[in-house]
Amino acid sequence: FNNGTVTNSSADVNVTAGDEGAVGGLVGSTASGSKVIKSSAEGDLSGKRLVGGLVGLSTGAEVSESTAEVDVSGSEIVGGLVGSNSFDSKVTNSSASGEVSGEVQVGGLIGSDSSGFGVANSSANGDVTGEERVGGLVGKSGSDTIDDNCIIVNSSANGAVTGSAMVGGLVGANTNGSKISNTFAKSDVT
Repeated sequence: FNNGTVTNSSADVNVTAGDEGAVGGLVGSTASGSKVIKSSAEGDLSGKRLVGGLVGLSTGAEVSESTAEVDVSGSEIVGGLVGSNSFDSKVTNSSASGEVSGEVQVGGLIGSDSSGFGVANSSANGDVTGEERVGGLVGKSGSDTIDDNCIIVNSSANGAVTGSAMVGGLVGANTNGSKISNTFAKSDVT
């Protein structure tokens, strides 16, 4: 949705989605100017690509003061709260708890963050399992092609993280000018 606002809303989910489109516990896809505030989701969610416990694809949007207590599974770009956080999107004062599993770009809070802003005052608490670009908080931070200066600040991750390549307790792959400040991980990484 464009310029829409979701406030004080919740969903109890048990969703298995097909191969197409973004999948979220509360919102599948947001667009420029949209906001998800003081909202939550809990349950189980599975999809293929762009899968998030609260929002599947956040583009130019803001997620704040929100939570996801969702076990999330997918293949690519999978996050406990947001699957993909892109194009000036923000995640602030939010958290995710639950098991997150996928293959590529898998994070306890966000699967892929190429937003140019990023994450502040947020946390992920749960085990994360994937293959490549796997992080306790963010699977991949930053764009593959441009210097987008993503920022992760005052945030944390707590849980076991398992993967094969580019695996981190906090961030799996930190690329092209992305910055991390005042942020910590308490994770077993294998």
